Amino acid sequence: MGVLLHNWKQKLISLILAIAVWAILRESIEPGSIDQILSSLGLAK
Repeated sequence: MGVLLHNWKQKLISLILAIAVWAILRESIEPGSIDQILSSLGLAK
């Protein structure tokens, strides 16, 4: 069980990193998209 949970956490972290990298790359192509993502998630001020 512990090993499965650890693998799940690693996959989640990898997914978050992949999304972050994608968002940064997209931001360099399309300015303002990160702000749109943050506001859609309710994180923007």
